[in-house]
Amino acid sequence: MYATSSNLSRHVSHYGRAKNRLRKFLLPDLNMAIMYRMYKGKCQESNTKPVSRFVFRYIFNTKFNLHFHKIGKDTCQKCDGYKAKIDAHEDGQAKEALITEHELHHRKAETVRDKKMKNIEEAKQSNGTKAVLTFDLQKTLPMLVLSTGIAYYKRQLWTYNLGIHDNVTGIGYMYVWSEDVASRGPQEITSCLREHFERNLRNTTKEVTLYSDSCGGQNRNIKMSVMLSKILQSHPSLEVSNQKFFIPGYSFSTCDQDFGIIEKEKRYHRNIYVPDDWIEVIRASKKKAPKFVVTKMESSKFFSCAELLKNEITNRKMSVDNNKVEWLKMQFIQIRKTDPKKLYVKYTVDDGFYYSAFNEVAKGETHQWIQT
Repeated sequence: MYATSSNLSRHVSHYGRAKNRLRKFLLPDLNMAIMYRMYKGKCQESNTKPVSRFVFRYIFNTKFNLHFHKIGKDTCQKCDGYKAKIDAHEDGQAKEALITEHELHHRKAETVRDKKMKNIEEAKQSNGTKAVLTFDLQKTLPMLVLSTGIAYYKRQLWTYNLGIHDNVTGIGYMYVWSEDVASRGPQEITSCLREHFERNLRNTTKEVTLYSDSCGGQNRNIKMSVMLSKILQSHPSLEVSNQKFFIPGYSFSTCDQDFGIIEKEKRYHRNIYVPDDWIEVIRASKKKAPKFVVTKMESSKFFSCAELLKNEITNRKMSVDNNKVEWLKMQFIQIRKTDPKKLYVKYTVDDGFYYSAFNEVAKGETHQWIQT
């Protein structure tokens, strides 16, 4: 059994690595029955008596830190690339360099997760002056959902759901709208954040930290930063907004857990005709407290920054210290109420690195919300 286990292909879980770094996962087409048959085959080849299936299972579960897992749901494009290069390289020095880069990639992901946990602990001890939110879009929800086969071949109207999870209170907030009301770009995402800040953020909160994936088209761009800056200026208590990004491939978050609950619930709803039906599914999905707080986003709640970008904003290409501004590499964007014309950015979430600032506002002193 030991020899068989050592010859099996194994991989490290990206999402579970922080909890148990030594745990390895076997290929998804394996299970305990197949493993036992492989073991009996090895015993026959070596002319030894195999142990019973019960003993085999006990040894497997207690002596090996191995588990079965579906790789397709736990993969990282960068890690897959590193693995392919490492396996293909024969040069020992080049191989060591790739292994070091791969480990650095893992450490960056772990640093973001550790920083998030630290921020949550700080927020819990801040007496309501700090908040830590994770936000993400759920995969699009289709309409109509019917048991009739012909429905699969018709053009469907999509419903969008932005989840905002309060990591201090544990409450999941869902902001729902359909594609005929608004799109799902940075302006729509920030409009939902604005709605959340106005309705559900404590009026004692001075600093909010936002965690999200690093999607450039939705979360990490000038439109998002401009609108967050405007939210900060209009909010009665907020003074600082921190936006931090997960490493791609490692963005499994509390929002994903909330969406998993919704996915389970929707299996029991065979007929969905209008967006309000999806709202009822989301409301019914959380059986235990705290339940999801669901808000229907009407068109009047969405705002655009098009006029602001056209007439008042210049998207700077160089920072104040004359370095190139690289949006796709940013890991931390800070906006301060006392200095609304600047963005303070870092290309890491580590505390030991300094900010680089650049001006985003070049024209005019006032900002106006433009309703879509």
